[in-house]
Amino acid sequence: TVRSGIYQVRLDAAGFATVDLTDLGDGNPVMRGIRAMKAGQDAAAREALTEGGHTLVRRGVDALPVACTDVSAALADLTSLAGVPLVDASTCLARASIAKLGKHSW
Repeated sequence: TVRSGIYQVRLDAAGFATVDLTDLGDGNPVMRGIRAMKAGQDAAAREALTEGGHTLVRRGVDALPVACTDVSAALADLTSLAGVPLVDASTCLARASIAKLGKHSW
């Protein structure tokens, strides 16, 4: 997701700066968490993703976009982390889809 720039391009265009953990390479806790979730290691995934969120908060983020279904699943019960709101892209997409569908007469 980071390499594709799908969120960064749009956020930058809207005047928002983006922060990621790609500089951590193999030590990136977000990627570690995603791999753990895919392996069915939910507790390890949650721990790594929480660590990643705290690292991003220390780097100064004002919101934590959740742009991966594995992250959404691992942190499903959270709305914030370290006082910073989580913004789930899947939830936003679902809400926008419902709103758009509501404008159509079938």
